[in-house]
Amino acid sequence: MKKNILKATASVLCAAAITACAPVPSNQIDAADQKVRTAIPADSIIQLTEPDKTLDVTLMQALGDRKSQREFSDSLISLEELSSLLWAANGINREDGKRTAPSAVNSQDIDIYVCTADGAYLYDASQSRLVRITTENLCPAICGQKKLDAPLFLVMVADLSRYPEGLASQREVVEKLACMDAGYVSGNICLYCAAAHLATVPRASMDKDALARALNLKDTQIPVLNNPVGYAKDQADYSPAIDAYLTQEIGSQYAKGKYCVPFYTIIGLDESNADDIKVWGDFWVFNYNQVDDTLKCVSGGSHPGLMHIRKTGSRFAVASFDPVEDGSDNVPSAKRIFGDKYDTFQTVNSDDARREKLRAKVLAQYVRKHDIQATMYQDYGWPAKKLE
Repeated sequence: MKKNILKATASVLCAAAITACAPVPSNQIDAADQKVRTAIPADSIIQLTEPDKTLDVTLMQALGDRKSQREFSDSLISLEELSSLLWAANGINREDGKRTAPSAVNSQDIDIYVCTADGAYLYDASQSRLVRITTENLCPAICGQKKLDAPLFLVMVADLSRYPEGLASQREVVEKLACMDAGYVSGNICLYCAAAHLATVPRASMDKDALARALNLKDTQIPVLNNPVGYAKDQADYSPAIDAYLTQEIGSQYAKGKYCVPFYTIIGLDESNADDIKVWGDFWVFNYNQVDDTLKCVSGGSHPGLMHIRKTGSRFAVASFDPVEDGSDNVPSAKRIFGDKYDTFQTVNSDDARREKLRAKVLAQYVRKHDIQATMYQDYGWPAKKLE
C-alpha cells in the first residue's frame, strides 16, 4: 500500500502525543500491562470511559509493589488508563456522591487537575469528564528545578471554601485538614499505579503561585500535592522495531531522500501473547532532502494498520504487518483491522491540525538528534515552515 501525500494536510503524528517538562516527542511506546490502549483526544471536554475495576491485583500485592519512581518513558497514557486512575484517585463510588478518597467532614475539598504539555484539565467526577482550563503547558511550573519527563501530572488543589462555614473561617485548621485530604488522594494514586504497573511519585514541590494564576484559582484554592504519572523508563520498548520496519520496508518503497523519518500514533496495544504482540497504529513515513537550511519532503504517506511484533534474541522485530487497504477497500479493511478501536483511529487519522503541530515538534527533535543544520521544513507546493 502506498499513499503519496505531498501537501500540508498529510502531516505526521508522533507516538508520544503528550510529554511533559522535557517536551520532546518520540516514537517510543512502552507496555507494562496486557491491555489495549487508545490515545487521549485533545478536546475542550473529554468524556472519560468507565473505570476498569477488574485489575487482577490484590491490595497486599499493590502495597508490596508500591514505590516512588522518577524516571519515565515517553509512552502515551491512554484514555482508559487515565479514566480508571482518576476514578481510583477521587472518583464517585456511591450513589450518594461520596468519593473513593475520604475528606474531613465530607468536604470533598480536593480537585484534581490533569496537566500535560497540551494544557490543563479539571477532573469533573460528577460528570466523569475532563474540562480544559488552559492550553498552556504548566508542567515546567510543576517540575520546578527537578526535570521530570512524565507524560502527565495530577495536581491536587484544595478548596477551603467547601468546609462548613464555622470551620472554613479557621484558616490554619482547614489548611492542615486539606493537606491530610490531599494525602489520601495521592495515596490512592500511588496504589492504583502500583496495581496498574504505572510509575509515580508524590510531590509537594511546585510553583504554586504560577499554577494559581494559570488555573485561575480563587484565594481559597491552594495547590497542595502533585503526582507525575507515566510508564517506567525501563519498560518494553518496541519503537526500534517499528522504526526499522517503517524505514526499511515502507520508506524504501518511495522516492528516496537523504533522511527517512517515520512517525506514528499508537491506537492500541495487546501483549497477551508474547509471541504475537499486536500494535495498532496510524503509521506515517516521509523522505526528505536538504536544500540550504530547509528539509524538503520528496515522498511519503500514511500506512495505518496492525503490526505483529515478537522478540528475536534480545531485540524485538516486526514479524508481519496488516495494512489498511486503499481505494474502495479502505473503510472495510480499517474496520476489520481496528475493530472496536476504529472510531479512535478515525479521530486520530482525521485530525490534521494536531498532526501538523506534532510533526513540527518531531522534525525538530530529529534535526537536533542528528545534528542537521536546518531551520525550516517544506512540503511540495507549500510555503516553508520554521522548525521549533
